[in-house]
Amino acid sequence: MIIFLLWSCNEFTVNKQEEADPVAQPEDDWDPFGQTPNWDDCTRGYHGSYYNLSINHPDIEPENELFPAENPSSLDWFNNDYLAFQRFDSSLDYGQNWWPVDENFAEDPQYFAVRWTSWLRVYEDATLEFSYGASDDFWLLVDGEIRFMDVGIHDFMPFYITLDFESGQYPIEIIYAHRSGSENGLRFRLIETENAAICYPDFD
Repeated sequence: MIIFLLWSCNEFTVNKQEEADPVAQPEDDWDPFGQTPNWDDCTRGYHGSYYNLSINHPDIEPENELFPAENPSSLDWFNNDYLAFQRFDSSLDYGQNWWPVDENFAEDPQYFAVRWTSWLRVYEDATLEFSYGASDDFWLLVDGEIRFMDVGIHDFMPFYITLDFESGQYPIEIIYAHRSGSENGLRFRLIETENAAICYPDFD
């Protein structure tokens, strides 16, 4: 089930956080979801893989087609040829003018994509609320299923979304790409934290 805009808000604050050191490149058989975390003592946050997209990529500054395929697995933005670094992100509430990837390529830091993996635990059946905003493409996958998407070239306009969950623990994947223009922004934050938690995967 895909749920779209519920109501608008004029929230444009920026949460600044210290940049973590990039982590080592993974082995070929490395699992980005890792193991289910220890929920009694887990690190809140996400594992992020950051990709630098070339100005010459056909999906950058598209003239005609603004919308990528609905399923992000069919896109080539997330292969090792574009991988810049990986790191732990304690929050995805970056607000506007967030430019994490700069390798001195042409037009850096404008064009990039990120894939985050984590785990969500819902303690009782619930409708969870999230604060969201992105420019441009965004997908939220829960246990491999697309539960929310907002794709295409568009401005950063924060709003709220709600999603229904049964109690349980789920691997989640958040995919984001900025492909056009010199303005950018990202916000994804779980509002309901008493009945749910998002924790960084445990890796062997």
